[in-house]
Parts: sequence; structure tokens; C-alpha cells
Amino acid sequence: HYSTQDPEGRDFEIIAQHLHDLDGTTKVITLRRDVTERMRLFEQEKEMQQKIQEERLAAIRQVVVSIKHGINNSLTAIFGAMAFLKGVHPALPDDARETVLLLESEARKILDFVSKLSRITDPVVTTYVDDITMIDLDKSAE
Repeated sequence: HYSTQDPEGRDFEIIAQHLHDLDGTTKVITLRRDVTERMRLFEQEKEMQQKIQEERLAAIRQVVVSIKHGINNSLTAIFGAMAFLKGVHPALPDDARETVLLLESEARKILDFVSKLSRITDPVVTTYVDDITMIDLDKSAE
């Protein structure tokens, strides 16, 4: 079973099968089927899927830019406020200092999340809860 193309560019699927005659001779029966139209439709479908994927990725990137812009603006203010607290009040009580460090750590996690969002190249979808899906950022980023 194999495929070939003739000099005119038509695609053919060839199926050959050995047959054994009663007298012991071996013969081959061959089926040749023109699959040019099927191959053309397959290529069109593949191109269409590629365009859909490109448009989907472009839409995701537009949403990511909007999210990233909003989050980064807020994080700039948060990091500034935390730096101010640490600078103005270097002798913060231990519980307040731990709270500022926790806030800083969580804000850095948000930065990491936003960074992963902006590196999406091929969205891989995973189940979140029940029938709700989400993009798996670790598998989708380059």
C-alpha cells in the first residue's frame, strides 16, 4: 500500500496484494485509485486549520497585552508602596515585616504568571473543573 504522484501532478493510492494460484504461481492484483481531489481537500483543510490557529493565538495575545498592562500598572504601585514601607520604616515590627515580605512574594508570583501569559505560542487546553477548561501556561509557553 503506497501513494505516488504521476508526471501531471495527480495523486494516486496504490494497493497491491499477492494471490497464490492453485498451481502454486504467485500473481499480484493491483488497485490504483486517483486521490487527487481528496489530497487537495486535505491540504485546504490543513491550511484552514493553520489560519484558525493563527487567529486564535492573535486573539489570545491581544487579551494578554490588555491583562499584562493592567496588572503591571497595579504591581508597580504595590512594589512602590512596599519599598516605601521598608525604607521609611526600617524598624517595622516582625509581623508587619513578614506581611510585607509575603505581599512581595505573592506580587512576584503574579509577575511570573503574567510573564508566562505573554510567552504563549501554542495554547494547550486542560480541564480546570468539571467541563470548564483553561490554558495550561506551563505547556503553552515557549
